[in-house]
Amino acid sequence: MAKKIHFQDDLYQIARTIDILYEGLKLDLDNEFFSEYYLSQILFLDNTITEIFNFLDENKQLIERKIQVRNLYSIEKKFILFLESINPETGIMESISQGNNKIRQVIESHKDKILKLEETVVSPQDETDSQDLVSHEEMEELLNF
Repeated sequence: MAKKIHFQDDLYQIARTIDILYEGLKLDLDNEFFSEYYLSQILFLDNTITEIFNFLDENKQLIERKIQVRNLYSIEKKFILFLESINPETGIMESISQGNNKIRQVIESHKDKILKLEETVVSPQDETDSQDLVSHEEMEELLNF
């Protein structure tokens, strides 16, 4: 059975989650309450974004794929900016030593993904666009009920 992903809703929720986490970094939150939460949310976002990336990468014929790749590209940039704004020496992440290494790995992983997404976002026309073109004769046939 084909996997159905609600890209717009999923990516919207991911973007809002990143925004909430970023705003939380500006607060004076207690590490004992929030450090594990932040790490678990970062790992959740990492896994979810990676799954969506892999799905789009494996399904080149997907309708509106290029739009979803652009949306994912924006999310990737937002996620990297958020991760890079975390100071591992102070604040919410200072009490999680294993979290600092994991965050660095996540940043590098998503930087690699962004480079791959840029190929699709920047290219004026990918190979799937040319396959989706309908000739004049085909259009007449389709419109001729």
